[in-house]
Amino acid sequence: NQHRSYWTTRKMTALFVLVLLVAYSLYSYPSTKKDALDYAKNEDQFINDLVLWLTENFPKETVVAIADVGAIAYISEMKIIDYEGLNDPLLSRGWNSTYFWSKNPDIIILSSKSDQQLLVFTKNMLSIYSDTSFQNYTLVRKNQFSSSFYHWIYLKNSQIPKKSG
Repeated sequence: NQHRSYWTTRKMTALFVLVLLVAYSLYSYPSTKKDALDYAKNEDQFINDLVLWLTENFPKETVVAIADVGAIAYISEMKIIDYEGLNDPLLSRGWNSTYFWSKNPDIIILSSKSDQQLLVFTKNMLSIYSDTSFQNYTLVRKNQFSSSFYHWIYLKNSQIPKKSG
């Protein structure tokens, strides 16, 4: 009986976990699919809005740290640090805080699923946000990047124009 009870408990636990996984998939899939479709439909506009703001306000020598680098780097012609490591040989092997901060970004752009609260969702974003060096940056703008993603744009304090008198 004890042996049978052990296996029954394990089967019930496995069934419970399976039900949770299926329920989560059914719940999250429509939202994820909607985000993907919305982004694909409006991607050019979202990228153009960000690039237009960057190029109108900063010189080409500006160093921008961002995760969504593809077209933004190409169109803006700015120096881009891909902090998720997709196009950086060193960061592609894992987060390296010393290396990242040595690149001295003028602008850091973090993604969030909210325009009200910064909700960092990758380990690298959290590393940037929680580093003491990040205290040298000020939030200057939020750009919508899809129906549920926003770019939170932080400018290095030394780059912010001083107000006169």
